[in-house]
Amino acid sequence: MRVQPDLLEDEEQELFIKWCRRQNIFVFAIANQQPMAVCCKSTTIVKRILKKLFRIGLEEGMPDLMIPIPTTKHHGLYIEMKRKKGKAASRQLSIAKWLNDRHYKSVICYSSEDAITVTKDYLSM
Repeated sequence: MRVQPDLLEDEEQELFIKWCRRQNIFVFAIANQQPMAVCCKSTTIVKRILKKLFRIGLEEGMPDLMIPIPTTKHHGLYIEMKRKKGKAASRQLSIAKWLNDRHYKSVICYSSEDAITVTKDYLSM
């Protein structure tokens, strides 16, 4: 029997997004710098684009996803996706705490299954 390799972060996120869409849960991705490194071969161009994005509001460490549905306890749900063996950066942990302190729910999920479980719990499904 072959062992399945762990999915990459974007693959986990894609599975979660598909699940949300099937459930009619509005979720959107928050821009971050990860896709830049993948799609552009020139580091000079990437640096120039990132500088511009930061000037117009890109914030390092923001969670990957938001579900803008308030509950009685929270204004909305933010999800930072990681692969199973991933690790959150200190800036990501700081922003998650900042959001939680302001009555948003901000979590770090290490798989699409984690994100689905958190979302079901958040929305009391």
